[in-house]
Amino acid sequence: FICCGLRITPVNYSLFGTLSIKLSKDIKIFKDVFPYPEVTLDELNDMKQFVIPVEKFFNEEVDSQKIDHDGVIPQETLDRLKQLGLFGMLIPEEYGGLGLSHVMYARLGEICSQDGAIAVTLAAHQAIGLKSILLAGTEEQKAKYLPKLATGEYIAAFCLTEATSGSDAASIQTRATLSEDKKYYTLNGSKIWITNGSLASIFTVFAKTEIIDSDGFKKDKITAFIVERNFGGITNGKPENKLGIRGSDTCEVHFENTKVPVENVIGEVGGGFKIAMNVLNSGRFSMGSLVAGMMKKLIGKTAEYACTRKQFNRPLSEFGLIQEKFALLARKTYVMESMAYLTAGMMDSPGFPDCSMEAAMVKVTGKSGVAMVFFYLFVFVFPFPFLNFLLIYFDLSTITSITF
Repeated sequence: FICCGLRITPVNYSLFGTLSIKLSKDIKIFKDVFPYPEVTLDELNDMKQFVIPVEKFFNEEVDSQKIDHDGVIPQETLDRLKQLGLFGMLIPEEYGGLGLSHVMYARLGEICSQDGAIAVTLAAHQAIGLKSILLAGTEEQKAKYLPKLATGEYIAAFCLTEATSGSDAASIQTRATLSEDKKYYTLNGSKIWITNGSLASIFTVFAKTEIIDSDGFKKDKITAFIVERNFGGITNGKPENKLGIRGSDTCEVHFENTKVPVENVIGEVGGGFKIAMNVLNSGRFSMGSLVAGMMKKLIGKTAEYACTRKQFNRPLSEFGLIQEKFALLARKTYVMESMAYLTAGMMDSPGFPDCSMEAAMVKVTGKSGVAMVFFYLFVFVFPFPFLNFLLIYFDLSTITSITF
């Protein structure tokens, strides 16, 4: 049965879990594989406390058409998102966040997907923007930054992609040079396609630094930094005029002689590449529930149309060909939703196992857009939100979660 959008299943184990086993020459058979995540009644009750007010807010207060037309999320909408705690969903309660599990985060992500700009803004903030601090930050860094990031007083951005480096993150050119007194780094370089670029007060920036290896040779390695806007030397390019998710803030971010204290290095000097990959692997899973939410809404809207539109004196919904299309869409949505929540459940399991393969599969399946094909026939004559969702899909497929 379904409650709060989560399916409670009697199935104990899913063969899909075996996909987390990395391929090797020696194939081993495991007796136990990861079970499909079960949700207790207490967890469902807790989830309702978050789901109901968030659904009410998106249904009654969010004007997605205006956001898309104006190309900006109104400040009053951002303020309400902060009041609902949606900027701190994944931040532990001890730092002022909601401390939600990944499963609960995925469920709220479904609701937030009703507006693509809001969904992307929130995801860029916490799924990747502040995730480096959560995964690899010191206790001092967490105590200093997470409380204000949880309330939305600070908004975070993830700065990795450059004009000459996308998926090839190791080729970035932004450089951080250690001062002679070894108290700060001087940061110079530019990042492109940065979501929340002009909204952000906190940037997770990846830059080349010079290190001495174990053999005594100098070499360049990537290091991750927490950079505050008030450190100075930070400017933004003009907002990108995107095809979809127009209300989200996307722009270039330039760093010119920005001085970053050594205390703001995340993890080890030279360990930034691993941090970036861990953040991206962790953040990709959220695309699954976002896409599942969009697909559900589109199916619902299309069903309304099919029940009212008549041909040959019969509603379209009575024709077998149309029913077949709905069956296909329902199947694709079921697969997307199941993959998303299975992966989220794996991420919530003790020890935070390696879910990089599952997260990548969720991303690829989510962006494939097979279920969207049905709507291509209607988007140019249908009113909002059909065209908007299609444009969001195109943007998600080409930029979001592919290169940051």
